[in-house]
Amino acid sequence: MTFSEWFLVLSLAGFLYLIWDLISFQKRVGLLKQRLNIKSKLSDQQKFLFCLPLMVIIIIFQPALGIGLLALITLLNYFEKEFQKARYRKAIEDELPHFLRLLSVIIRGGLSTNTALEEIVKKMPQGPLTSELSQVVQEMELGLSRREALENWSRRVNSQQVSFLVQSWLQSEELGTEPCEVLNFLAEQLYDRKLRTIESEALQAGVKITIPLAFLIFPAVLIIIFGPIIIGGI
Repeated sequence: MTFSEWFLVLSLAGFLYLIWDLISFQKRVGLLKQRLNIKSKLSDQQKFLFCLPLMVIIIIFQPALGIGLLALITLLNYFEKEFQKARYRKAIEDELPHFLRLLSVIIRGGLSTNTALEEIVKKMPQGPLTSELSQVVQEMELGLSRREALENWSRRVNSQQVSFLVQSWLQSEELGTEPCEVLNFLAEQLYDRKLRTIESEALQAGVKITIPLAFLIFPAVLIIIFGPIIIGGI
């Protein structure tokens, strides 16, 4: 093997070791944060800086491999962000019906809508929805109207269910409809949407299992059945 080939092998080994050490380091930091009750984590910029020196070395000696690895890291980072956004939206959508029912009960008790939102932020457990509602309340305290704060929430989350909720809520206020009735109606609508989504995912399960069945389970069954016959015939 030439010197460049040895250097490439050592670079890849060092890169793999760096990834393993980074994962191990994150686990140790995560355990320490749990003990100290710290919720911050490494940013994407810090993760990129860890890999930057080795990536520069690989690009210098093996440009094609280095560019390919850099593109792979970029794609993985992009899909990770999209997955986190989707999971964040899903967590908010799952809590919306309970939030609407609770808001309806509080308003029925005699509180105004703004005061009811403040009470919900205080009483509900911490989560994505509580964080978003807290920002809505803060914007109203800073002088924005409830309409502007809710529209900002809808644009920030970029969720169809949140957009449907905000538009229906604001239209009901313009028409002078009773808030409790509207909120209960919206809660029922979101419950129905969630039920239909679960039913559609259950119907798609049979189609999704076809790929592993065809490429993994079925060949293994054929090997188990016909393997001894072929070996015996040989």
